[in-house]
Amino acid sequence: MKADKINKTWFKNNLKKGNLLVKCTGQYSDDYYRDYLNNYGKTGEFIEVDLEKFDDWYVKCLTLWGDKNGVINACFASCEWYEFKLKTVN
Repeated sequence: MKADKINKTWFKNNLKKGNLLVKCTGQYSDDYYRDYLNNYGKTGEFIEVDLEKFDDWYVKCLTLWGDKNGVINACFASCEWYEFKLKTVN
């Protein structure tokens, strides 16, 4: 299946409304040993988004692709990698 580019306005609006969850899939620096000890910043499950971290400037710099109704992949400056997904409504 082809991954589609995600519209940033759609993404930002859903982020600000609290409709998205996030999971870090890797953070990489020039301190490879610290990265290793920190398990590359990976989180095991999707959590609430920290809106202070994902502010307008940060979102503007993200590369986004994936499926709006599935997993949305995000890359920041080729050193931070995330997965987002829409919250499920119970």
